[in-house]
Amino acid sequence: MILGPVSYIDCLVFLVFLAPQLVIHVGLWTTATWVLQALPFLREENGKRLHYPVVKLPLQFLWTRYLTPRSDRPPFVRASSPFQDVVIRCVRYAFAHMAPAMGRTFLSAPVALPFLRWRMLRHGYFPPRLPFRTVPRPQLGYSLLHIDSSWAAGEAGTHDDPAAPDLVVLYAHGGGFSMGSAAFYLEFLLAWQQLLRDSGAFARPAMLAPDYALAPAAAYPRPVAQTLDAYGCALRLAGGDAARVVVAGDSAGGTLVLSALLHRASSAPSSSSSSSSRSSAPDDEDEDEDNVLAPAPLPRPALAVLVSPWVSVLSPANASTPSDYLTARALRRYGALYLAASGAAARASPDARASPGSPRNGAALWRRAAPRRGWVLTAGADEVLGPEVRRLGRVLDGAGAGRVELLDGVGVVHAWPVAAVFLGRDEGERLGGLREIVRAMVGRFG
Repeated sequence: MILGPVSYIDCLVFLVFLAPQLVIHVGLWTTATWVLQALPFLREENGKRLHYPVVKLPLQFLWTRYLTPRSDRPPFVRASSPFQDVVIRCVRYAFAHMAPAMGRTFLSAPVALPFLRWRMLRHGYFPPRLPFRTVPRPQLGYSLLHIDSSWAAGEAGTHDDPAAPDLVVLYAHGGGFSMGSAAFYLEFLLAWQQLLRDSGAFARPAMLAPDYALAPAAAYPRPVAQTLDAYGCALRLAGGDAARVVVAGDSAGGTLVLSALLHRASSAPSSSSSSSSRSSAPDDEDEDEDNVLAPAPLPRPALAVLVSPWVSVLSPANASTPSDYLTARALRRYGALYLAASGAAARASPDARASPGSPRNGAALWRRAAPRRGWVLTAGADEVLGPEVRRLGRVLDGAGAGRVELLDGVGVVHAWPVAAVFLGRDEGERLGGLREIVRAMVGRFG
């Protein structure tokens, strides 16, 4: 299913769905206070008097977009539409100033699912039936969103799927470890699934997305344990054939995928393990997190597709750029929440697998971690995580850890293949990044 771009009307409808959820989950007083602070007043921050966004954002928008010489504008401003520019500025403000609890509500299922139903209605889907089911995993305290392969084949109506999928994509969502949901990514995953089928290389692709536990309530290693468990579920769905499983994720979800691969490599008896699905897929109701991270004969997946992965969680290389909606300060804030529960941020020798970009993760470990068909990485031309993504590509290549394809400059800002599905001006822009990813995938499986 591929819908059109998000419009101004869609944004208003999103706010209608969002407002009651903020009151319910964050509280009326906290929500009202934050909204009032975003009105046109001044406040003291780091010794500077700063306008709040209702004044500051429009003035900056007019100045940089229309009054600044084109050659001096940030790269994203030069490439974007006015609507895209406004949305990215608002997202940048939210990441910098919004409490994680509010961010979790913005990207939560109770907001995302009604919004997607609205968009389906607006594009002629009636009734707007959402083509997924939730698979609970109570033993590890999370659930999976499953889009079965029959939806891509145009057979939605039941969730019975007698034929095994010929490809399973396991996707870990982004959100700074502290926010986001599989439901918020549902439209993106449906578009990806449709493009996979349209490529002709896959007749019955299925998508799985874990709703892993979020920081600060849950931090490393718990989300990694859940990602490993989700990989076991993907293996079972693929009939035990790891050669049909692709692991993928964006931003913080990319970190979880990388960490899970490193954990698998650390515990694997050999780099060529090809254990059965029964032994590789955790299924005991009394299984705990420690057992998931303990040695287990998990086979290597076929391919890893990482969209703007957060390679090094706390790193000076993650520097702010003129274009990106993520900032170095926001990354430090969310990264510390992710590492805090395990004490990894404070220890002199933290588990290097918590931050995959650590130089302590050596070439031999990356060779054992490498998926069978290698890696596909994307990075925006002017995004904060771009330098570390490119460095990861060089590390993997230098380690001989399989074939590495870096789709560099896919968009300008962070995770543009995801954002463009909602913000792109036309189908070419909305699906351009995803089509590049699908092209790379088809090349590996062809």
